[in-house]
Amino acid sequence: MVGDFHAALSHCEQALALLTELDDRQGLAATWDSVRLISDVVAVCCSTADAIVVVYASIRPMTSAISPMATAAFELDDWIAVIRAVICSVA
Repeated sequence: MVGDFHAALSHCEQALALLTELDDRQGLAATWDSVRLISDVVAVCCSTADAIVVVYASIRPMTSAISPMATAAFELDDWIAVIRAVICSVA
């Protein structure tokens, strides 16, 4: 299953045990490299999840103000398009 980091690490642990018994140094090196790569992905995912919690907490108070702005923006779409064209013509 994609994204099942615990299962992936469990498979690596099993491989490491077998490769150690076989004294397969190349296999061990490749498996440890896989463990490192999996750990790198997990670290990014965990730090991203923590960052998302912080960002959501910051955004939540703004949502009540954004809703009326979104309604006004819809009403101003034509005007914004005209102003944008004028600005782009001189830029």
